Amino acid sequence: MSTEPDFDPAPKKVCFITHQIAGRSGGAERVLIETANAISARGHWVEILTYERSGNPPFFPLDFGVTHTNLRHPDAVRGKSR
Repeated sequence: MSTEPDFDPAPKKVCFITHQIAGRSGGAERVLIETANAISARGHWVEILTYERSGNPPFFPLDFGVTHTNLRHPDAVRGKSR
């Protein structure tokens, strides 16, 4: 009998929803983006959905594999998808 935990190697799709991240340098925004970047680094697909007035990019950098979609400006997709 194995004591190893079950592990599903298939990539997951993870979505974070928040009001805004553009131009905001607060702790909550930083933690959200750092968490999204860390999950993406493990091979999962990550998208951050916002609904903000500006079409500006996030204050903190998004890694490759993390996509930011502003639902108020759907044509302003930020970040790089896989």
